[in-house]
Amino acid sequence: PGLAFIAYPEAISRTLPYPQIWSILFFFMLFTLGLDSEFAFMETVLTSLYDTSPRMRHHKVLLTSSLCASCFLLGIPLCATMGQYIFYLIDTFGGGIGVLLIAIFELIGLHWVYGVQRFSNDLKFMLGYSPSMFWKVCWVFIDPISLMALFIFSVITWPNPTYNGIEYPDWAIGIGWFLAAISVGMIPLVFIIVVFKMLLTGKISDVFKPAKNWGPGCPEARRELLASQSAFDMEQTKYGIDNPALEARYYPQ
Repeated sequence: PGLAFIAYPEAISRTLPYPQIWSILFFFMLFTLGLDSEFAFMETVLTSLYDTSPRMRHHKVLLTSSLCASCFLLGIPLCATMGQYIFYLIDTFGGGIGVLLIAIFELIGLHWVYGVQRFSNDLKFMLGYSPSMFWKVCWVFIDPISLMALFIFSVITWPNPTYNGIEYPDWAIGIGWFLAAISVGMIPLVFIIVVFKMLLTGKISDVFKPAKNWGPGCPEARRELLASQSAFDMEQTKYGIDNPALEARYYPQ
C-alpha cells in the first residue's frame, strides 16, 4: 500500500508535467485493476457454488448480489483507521502458511491420488505431447518434499507478527490462525465427508478414482478423448499395475 499510494504519487508529482492529470489516471488505473481482480475472485467463488449445487444457476443475480454485498460489508473494517493492521493480519496468515499447505494438498491429490500418469495423458491430449520424466519426478517427489520442508521450517522459525513496531496480541494471533485453518481445513473436511458418503454406499475405492463423467465438457472433445484412451489401452500389455503415482508394468514369471 505504501508503494502504490505514497511513493508513486510522490514520484509523479515531482517528475512529470501536469501531475494532477497523471495522478487522476494513476488512481483510476488502480481502481480498474482492483475491479478487474474482484471479477476473477467473485467468478471463482460463484463457479464453485454452481458446481456444488447446479440449482443455484437459476438464481445468479440474487447469489451474485448477496456475495458482493457480504464481501463489501466484510471489507469495511479494512478501510477504518486501524484497517492496515487488520489487513496485515489477514495477509500474513491467509497468504503465507495457508498457501503452502494448500499447494501440498493439491500436489498430493493431483499427482498421487488422481495419478501423475493420468495427468500426463490429459496434458498430452490437450497439448499434443507428454511431459518428460523430469517433470513427473518433480511433481511426485521433489515438489511435495520441498514444500513440506519449507512449511516445517516456516512453522519452526515463525515470529509473532508485528506492524509498525507494534506486536499483535495473543487473541489477534489466535484469530489469524483460525482464519488460516478455515481456508486450509476445507480440504480435509470435504475429503472426510466424501469418504463417509462412500462408506454408506460401500464403494470406498471410488474416492480415489475419477468420476465416470470426468472429462472435457465439449462432446466432440470427449469422444476424441475416449477414442484415444481405447487405443492406448489396446497397446498396453495384458498384465499391469495401475499405480496412481508412477505407473509401472508387471510381467508375471
